[in-house]
Amino acid sequence: MDHAVVARHAAGSQSWNKQTINSLLLSNDRAVERALCRLHDSQTQHEQTINRAKAHNNAGFTAPDAPALSPLAAKVKRGWRLYPRELAVARALDDKGYCRLAKYWRQLLTHNSN
Repeated sequence: MDHAVVARHAAGSQSWNKQTINSLLLSNDRAVERALCRLHDSQTQHEQTINRAKAHNNAGFTAPDAPALSPLAAKVKRGWRLYPRELAVARALDDKGYCRLAKYWRQLLTHNSN
């Protein structure tokens, strides 16, 4: 997550929470890409290599999300932008209307990457 964007938003009247993170992710392609990279960076080296979540450390992607989202993060880290269909994978909505990445909102607001 772009800390400059977070800082600018925090200076406004609205504070960051799951809803505001969800809105940002649904409307900003670059925010999706940065969130993917941030979460991927939180995975262990082994998890990054195998595109799976194995450690129970509450960091990075969950086991169900890792196979789909890790390759997207790796693509962005190689300097590529995501195609619309790839963005749609990251933005898939749950039954409450939150995008797939919104469940990681607390991790995205932390200041330290692992």
